Amino acid sequence: MFLIAAVISLMFFVVLNIYISLSEMNDGGVYNKSEFFKYHMLTDSEILNAPRISEYYYFEYHPGDGYPLSNSITFTNTTNAESLRKYFAGKGYKFHKRIYDKNEFVWESRCTLNQPASLYLSVNYAEQIVQLEKKSCD
Repeated sequence: MFLIAAVISLMFFVVLNIYISLSEMNDGGVYNKSEFFKYHMLTDSEILNAPRISEYYYFEYHPGDGYPLSNSITFTNTTNAESLRKYFAGKGYKFHKRIYDKNEFVWESRCTLNQPASLYLSVNYAEQIVQLEKKSCD
């Protein structure tokens, strides 16, 4: 009888933990690879499979709320974004280089009929941050 009660209690806490994790996903926010449900359910497949250019990175998800749905990966301690640019160029995205100032370069690829999302790849040399953001065109 004690074993049955222990199993039921364990199952309750597992289900509660999954419910709390899933309910937090609607708010978006910052997460990392170790947050299993958020990582696998919120991360866009192209960002999920993008090259990791630093061992230090995190993800962000924004569900929209009047703005386009967006998903991003931010790498710290690096400024080398070339493998990311090549990866997405190989998927058909055409990047156009813009310069904000001497410390930051941004490549953008805007929505077209054949491209259902916009990509922004920015490099901040002063802070050693590379961010790749994908926004839906809906």
